[in-house]
Amino acid sequence: MATQEVRPRVIVVADTSPINYLVLMEHIEVLPHFYGTVAIPPSVWEELQDIHTPPVVRIWVANCPPWLEVRSCSALPTLRSISWTKANAKQSH
Repeated sequence: MATQEVRPRVIVVADTSPINYLVLMEHIEVLPHFYGTVAIPPSVWEELQDIHTPPVVRIWVANCPPWLEVRSCSALPTLRSISWTKANAKQSH
């Protein structure tokens, strides 16, 4: 039986809406619970700090937890690599 490489779970959030609304609903803790690390591109980080973003969200982002990482787009997984990972996971079970 081949050993399977265990990778940390990472979800990439490419839009501000999920973080924005989860902070507003006081349920942001579901993201690390289900996904571990949450990666956002710099453009999302900047938009979450925009003057038009609700103050509670801007405060949360200014004091964001360690599970939220800002990564350049080149450092984020591509859809192809995500699909390949899912296909491999199905085949190994």
